[in-house]
Parts: sequence; structure tokens; C-alpha cells
Amino acid sequence: MAQIDSNTRETNLRFVDDDSGLQVNINNSILSMSVSYSADLASQISVVVHDPDLQFAKNNFFHVTRTVFFSPETLRNYQDPGIAVRSPEIMLDSTTEYRIQIFEIAAAELTQGPGSSAVWNIELRPKTVQQMKRDINARSYKGKGSEYVKAVCEKYNMLPLIEYTGKMVSISGANNSKAADSVWDVLSSLASEAKFVVYESDNTLVFASQRFLLGLYGSEHSDVEIIDPVTSAPVTKRLNYIPARWPSRSSDLLRLVSIPTIRRSDNDPLEVRGSMSLDRLSATTLRPGMTIRIYGLPYMDGLYLIDSVEYDYLGNQPVSVSFRSPEREKKDIRQFDIGKIYPALYNRSIDGTDFGSGVIEV
Repeated sequence: MAQIDSNTRETNLRFVDDDSGLQVNINNSILSMSVSYSADLASQISVVVHDPDLQFAKNNFFHVTRTVFFSPETLRNYQDPGIAVRSPEIMLDSTTEYRIQIFEIAAAELTQGPGSSAVWNIELRPKTVQQMKRDINARSYKGKGSEYVKAVCEKYNMLPLIEYTGKMVSISGANNSKAADSVWDVLSSLASEAKFVVYESDNTLVFASQRFLLGLYGSEHSDVEIIDPVTSAPVTKRLNYIPARWPSRSSDLLRLVSIPTIRRSDNDPLEVRGSMSLDRLSATTLRPGMTIRIYGLPYMDGLYLIDSVEYDYLGNQPVSVSFRSPEREKKDIRQFDIGKIYPALYNRSIDGTDFGSGVIEV
């Protein structure tokens, strides 16, 4: 049982004693808390804790590697157990449940707080990822490519979301100049070799290409015309996605609070990066790897992968979400046509006197 303080704000954080199993709630001492999920860097929870009489300091309460349980609201059926071999129909609705995410203290900083009191700045990161970084027995896991990743999942009790690859990497042992490769080093190298992403999300180890993830998770399931990232030709596929419409409607699952920022590059006409601010309702349940479909923004409409989700857990500010189109290899990029080549122009040419058919004012 957790020790519960009377409080007015619930952080859903519980600091755990691994030996006794005791869970401790320190909600009354937490000043602020922000959550960041990412497909590129480690997901992180940043917590500021008030320690006026240094009791936390005296008891070594925030020692590095201490386990912390986090139970945010998550949308039902977010995770599909087992190795995904096709795009399952995943339903996201207003039904919520509490799924415990296991973090650990990765960094703790004691600093000056209000008046003469002290505060702690605590950084929490996924425990399984931190453990893999400490696991230098990388050669003990059997199999190559995807089978190696699956063996790691089994060791750390993680759900696998794995795309097949037969790629292999060499595993370095310890020598006089450097330490042995960790399990996380090997996973990162495998992902780089296969042009995959690798990250943890809600105790699921994602090891797949961005093409594989596009259309895998969403609230709606329908036939969608997309541009194939390899052939650059339009194709129709049955995909899952979460609609994000501008302007938003009251019935929308995701509600935009402003026009998204979206950038399309001329070097790669299908390479898109963007960000958007969403109303907190439902948006705090988004995770990297989910697919959104943007409506209402001509030329920028389309399907995109979420790659980060950030929000102030105790506040009421909008949720910040960044997204992108799947990465493509340079050989698969079809460039724009060269287009019309103009002769040299001079000031007297711009009004149409010597070139073109004149100027139309709009």
C-alpha cells in the first residue's frame, strides 16, 4: 500500500523502495512537474521538490536509480501486444485506465529554494532503458537483428513492437581504452544500421522504421491515399490515424488551439516537420509513434508521425506535439522538375513591357 498524504494535487508519482515494496507519495512537496515523451531522446519527467528542512537530503531520498512509478491517464488499447506484423485496428476513446510506467531517478540536483529553504531538481527516465545502458553483458542475448531485440524484450519484461531486420552489428568487449558495449548501445547500433528508430513508450520497446509505424495507431481506420515514400507515387492503403482538424470542432478527439506550424522542404518535397498545440483533453494520452491526419490546411494536409509530446503535468497549458513525415533514403527522393528557365531580367521588364503578358494586381 502507498503512504498517502492529504493533498490537493495528484501527481500520480510514487517513490518505491525496491526491497520492501513500500510506495511513498510526496505530492505536498512537489512544486512543479513536466512530462516529455520522445522518439529521438529518452522520455523524461522533470520534477521540482521543496525540501525546506533538508529531510529528503538527510534521508538520501532521491538517490540515483531509485524506482518511481508514474500512472498517467492513457487511452484504452494503446498498446498491441506481440510483434506487430500488420496494422491492427486500435480504438482510442474517452475510456481511461491507469497504466503504471516504471521510471527511475537519473539525476538529482540540490539547489537554493525560496528564502533559506532548498529545492531538488529531479530527472526521471524509463527504468528499463537506464538498466539496458548499465547492462554490459550484450553478448549474452541470442539471435541476430530482430531476434536479438526480442530477446532483450523478454529479459526486461517489455512488450515488443518490432519490424523484422536481419542486420547484424559487432559487439565490442571491454579493453584498456573503453568499456564494453551496453545492451542499449547494441540496440542503437542495430537501429542505425537498419535505418530504424528505437525507443521505449509505456513499457513497449519500439524497434521499427518510420514507414512501418505510419498508420499503425489511431482512432479512425479507413482507406487513405498517400505518397509512397519509396516510389513517390500515390497509393491507397487502409491505415489508422487520429484526426487533427483546423478549425477544430467540439466533438473532435484532438482540439487544436492554434494553426499548426508546418514546414515542407524544397530539397525533399515530401519531407515535412511540424508542431502543434492541443487542448489537454485527450492530448496528454498521445505518444510518439502514433499517426495524426491533419485536415483543413491546404498543401499541408496529410498523415504524419508524432515524434514528441510535452506538457506541464500540474498546469492547464496546452500540450505541445511535434510530428514529421517518415524519413526516406536519398535514392528514394524524387526531386522537383527543373522548371521554366527565365532570361536575364531588368527593372524595365517587371511591368511586362519587354517580357511576359503584364502585371495582374490582386
